[in-house]
Amino acid sequence: MSKAFVLVAHGSRKDESNHEIIAFTQQLQPALAGHFKTICHAFLELCEPDLHARLEQLITEGVHSVTLFPFFLAAGKHVRHDLPDLVAELKQKYPHCEFVLLEHLGKQSGLVKLIQEAVL
Repeated sequence: MSKAFVLVAHGSRKDESNHEIIAFTQQLQPALAGHFKTICHAFLELCEPDLHARLEQLITEGVHSVTLFPFFLAAGKHVRHDLPDLVAELKQKYPHCEFVLLEHLGKQSGLVKLIQEAVL
């Protein structure tokens, strides 16, 4: 089964911010390469690649399982509504494909330890 990991970020009008997401995704590749054939990013707003277009591209390329990681600290509108709605829509459109929507960054258990290590 061909699997993909997509880091989902908001997107910014500032290219520097978007380049940080691209660079971070590249840093993830060695750590995740054993589990996913494709490791990429997508944005919800303001810039490309748009998440919906990215997912359509992956499915066209033959991916059968997509894991989405919302790179958001808080569960706002995008995390609570937009992403689950998009995943539900794609599950209907592509029943042969598995879509896994992970908890957003702010819900990850290691985040407190990461901040503690940075501060202390």
